[in-house]
Amino acid sequence: DGVEMRRGSQLAVEQFNDRGGADGRLIELDIVEVDVLDDDSTLRGLTDLADRGVNVLTAGHFSNQHLVHNFVANWGVPYMHTSASTELSQFAASDPVRRQNFFQVCAPDDLYTPRFVQVMSQFRDLGSWAPSSDRLLLIMGASDFTDFGYVRAQTLAEKAGWILETVLPTGRSSEEIRAIAERVRSAEPAAIMIGFIFPAEAVAFIEEFLEGPSDTLLYLIYAPSIPEFRQRLGLRSESLVWATTTGTYSDHIGRHFASGYLHRFGQLPGRSHAGIAYDRT
Repeated sequence: DGVEMRRGSQLAVEQFNDRGGADGRLIELDIVEVDVLDDDSTLRGLTDLADRGVNVLTAGHFSNQHLVHNFVANWGVPYMHTSASTELSQFAASDPVRRQNFFQVCAPDDLYTPRFVQVMSQFRDLGSWAPSSDRLLLIMGASDFTDFGYVRAQTLAEKAGWILETVLPTGRSSEEIRAIAERVRSAEPAAIMIGFIFPAEAVAFIEEFLEGPSDTLLYLIYAPSIPEFRQRLGLRSESLVWATTTGTYSDHIGRHFASGYLHRFGQLPGRSHAGIAYDRT
């Protein structure tokens, strides 16, 4: 994610400055790397940027979102982030004066599971897929900021003739992932939405599942947008279905961006954060 964000932002700054900047003023890109899973690292990075006097803060996602949001609310600079958390949207909206500098530049994650149900229903009803049962399974992912729209999806599933069940992991360890894969194999749902957003976890689950797969369609979110995902799985990633709330299309805008990225960095961008960072910048 970090490489994609940095390159997308860098490409945008270079192109913007080549056109003369903003009224003759050039834009500077100031990058601080942090461990998004570590509070101390995150806080040091934010403090460093504040001390440097940056005018706008952009970021992806953090494990402790409230730490970041409270810091930025006190700081006051425009903050553009791409955490798809519905909970964070509500957090910002709950105090529109103090948090008026927050800009969530992607759709919220409560769209994920309703769309999963809709897509599975479309596949079934159009005859492009013959589900092995009437059961759908959702792995929520281990995060306090994850919503995925399960409640609304439950209603949609009932109307469409599905039984929607959920698995809530207690952690991200290899043992936990192995246990979930075994549960899926034994339950044999028609399809499963895998809510692990980090490539390492999503790949680990798929590798475990493919050791003895059931007749279950695998549907992922976000993780396949990162090049690492395809690099690690190779041909085993074929036939997977996936979605992201904000991604780079294959239309003329997306192809033009990908061409510029390839020319500048020698490889194609992923399908999410490179394009988001470019547009955001």
